[in-house]
Amino acid sequence: MKKFLSFLIACIMVFSAVGIVAAEDGEPDPEPEFVRPVEIEAVDENGDPIDGVELQLKDADGNVMETWTANGERTLLLPEGDYTLEGLSAPEGYAVDSATAITVARLAEEKGTFYGYWAKNYHENICQNHNHVGLETFWIEDENHNKTTAYCFNHGYANPSGVEYTAYTATKDDLFLYARNKNGDISSDELYRHVMYILLEGKTVLANSDFGIAEDDELLKDYLIYMAIKHYTDPKLFPDGVLQAIINHARREKMEFPENYIKAFNALINPNCELPKYDDCILYFYYPKEYKIETHSYQILISAKKVPHQEVKVAVHPAERFRITLKWKDQENKDGLRPTPEELIPMLRLYLDRTDVTEQYIGGVTVIDNGNSTYTVKFGNLPKMNKTFSLRIDAIKGYEQNVKSVKDGGTLTLAHMKQLKTVPLDPAPIKPITPPWGKKDK
Repeated sequence: MKKFLSFLIACIMVFSAVGIVAAEDGEPDPEPEFVRPVEIEAVDENGDPIDGVELQLKDADGNVMETWTANGERTLLLPEGDYTLEGLSAPEGYAVDSATAITVARLAEEKGTFYGYWAKNYHENICQNHNHVGLETFWIEDENHNKTTAYCFNHGYANPSGVEYTAYTATKDDLFLYARNKNGDISSDELYRHVMYILLEGKTVLANSDFGIAEDDELLKDYLIYMAIKHYTDPKLFPDGVLQAIINHARREKMEFPENYIKAFNALINPNCELPKYDDCILYFYYPKEYKIETHSYQILISAKKVPHQEVKVAVHPAERFRITLKWKDQENKDGLRPTPEELIPMLRLYLDRTDVTEQYIGGVTVIDNGNSTYTVKFGNLPKMNKTFSLRIDAIKGYEQNVKSVKDGGTLTLAHMKQLKTVPLDPAPIKPITPPWGKKDK
């Protein structure tokens, strides 16, 4: 193993001597749009998923973004902002919370540009020559001494150790712009997907037992990942390809690059799957703080991470179905005073024992005109509890109610109040009548 490590270092020294391709001019793109994966799931009182719940997502302005019926967990990529998740309906026997607030915000390390990162070559114990950077793999360490492995591209440029770095959240266009030695026929999207795959999935790929790489051999894994990234970012420096350059150098040193390592390298650069867009991931650039990234003075260190998912659980609970009948006694609305179902809804008052809970549950009410001088009033989102629901109706002009309130299954009668009619008096004057005894003889 020691002999092979020496070979790796020799390879790096050879690669470091390769000439530098002229840099392109350019400025970093604006900060990429941030999105966070938000996992939405409807669950019952035990926390178990429940299907058949109709949900609707709205933005801060009340615009409907998406409506769907829950069937397991659903993941949406949401930019920063405030959202409302509304439960529109639930399966029979259940009720869903009417509204759930969602706020998507960025953590400090997910923002555009920040400082306090230090690059330290963590393979210095292998390559003591500080003019070379070992395998050019670094610890990027923040002020809390949290470490992230970072790899570099733009081979041949200097890469200082032990200096403060600026971190950038980079776009795929940034990677395309600053990869000085990429092939001219590769697209921005293709370059980004392959580099992100190697950064995010590389260690998992190399864990395949067919490659014979020891589980704790982080040095070899980092070397293969580092060179696989170079395959996409710096191929112009290696006319026969990065892998062939390694193999050729090994042969000159009377060594053989093991066949299983070749297979591992090829697995990194030729994934046997369709690569995702990595919309829910962040690509980081690290560059010496005292320099501007557009000056092209140093190699760029990179790392990537998946944005932590945000979970939203929509509560679904067992529900009672509250139903009453309204009976109208008004000669089939002869005087036209009867309110329509739509007009009646604002007059309804739902009580839980003696507490008015109308505002909380009015969204689940339905009033149906049955066509026979009866209405059916239903509430479909009432939770089961050891209390009693009842319904009252505000006074309706021209009607009187037979009871003050009614419980589930009951009937409330509204009778038309008959108007008292008066008989008009004869407008002709009344003549006085003189009694007989009051007459005088002439």
